[in-house]
Amino acid sequence: MVQNRCRRHAGFSSGRTHPRFSEGEAGNFTVNSPIATKSRPPIRLLAVDLDGTLLASDRRPHPRSAEALRRCRRAGVKVVLASGRVALTMAPFADEIGLERTFVCCNGAHVLDSAFGEVLHTPLPAEAALAILDFGRRRALQTNLYFRDRIAFGFRSAFGGVYLSRVRFGVVDGVTEEEILRDPPTKMMLLAEPEELARHQQEADDLASRLGLRTVLSEPDYLEFLVPSADKGSGLRALSLHLGVAREACAAIGDYSNDVEMLRWAGLSAAMANGNDEAKQAADLVVSSNDEGGVADFVERFVLEGSPFSE
Repeated sequence: MVQNRCRRHAGFSSGRTHPRFSEGEAGNFTVNSPIATKSRPPIRLLAVDLDGTLLASDRRPHPRSAEALRRCRRAGVKVVLASGRVALTMAPFADEIGLERTFVCCNGAHVLDSAFGEVLHTPLPAEAALAILDFGRRRALQTNLYFRDRIAFGFRSAFGGVYLSRVRFGVVDGVTEEEILRDPPTKMMLLAEPEELARHQQEADDLASRLGLRTVLSEPDYLEFLVPSADKGSGLRALSLHLGVAREACAAIGDYSNDVEMLRWAGLSAAMANGNDEAKQAADLVVSSNDEGGVADFVERFVLEGSPFSE
């Protein structure tokens, strides 16, 4: 049973209200907020997180979810993958499913439109990137740098092998100071087992504050450094403005802390049953898990056919 959560509209406040739905359980869904169904426009843009959402535990797209996204595209809904990943490691999933390469990458710091090109790019300051790299090296923490076209290991720990087993390609070993100064990374990440990462998180948060950056956990073992303006919500907003799609016609689905701003911003949002409490509290609905094809449930019942809970 998925626990009920009460949605909190912190950040991205817009005066948005949802005149329908009472909270509670309904079939395979948990309704967290009174979503406006009859009054809201049809969904035209759907943002879908990858890891923990579209991808099952084997890091492959769940077949039901993939087919649901194909149905969306055939129905004229623009489907956008929104991930902490770089475009290079998102593209194979889009190609496999048959989606356009329109992405919200690097947790909103890089936004791409397949027809237009780069919509938004907000990299880290070079000096800040060098300071983060030094921080990771001194603590022997796996430290990754994410550029437009590649991922670089700034410092490789034993966790590097774990990461490679998940990403599989697009990673180069090593980066020079000159490369960073010439082309600063879009984001950086410290990686370690969750318990080890937790021991260093306060220091990392303090460093980010001194550098004028923010941190976010994208998985229990991934701590990311981003510019303050970069999150999936701001990335989706930039893309929707670029495409001319109203906020109320945007939907989003995700599972973790780095999805929160996107879930709050979208006109309709869902979190996965396997997601963390932050994501569930931010979303309008909680659907079944990634291993059960929760994306398909959301698409079929809400994005394509509308809500079964309308008055």
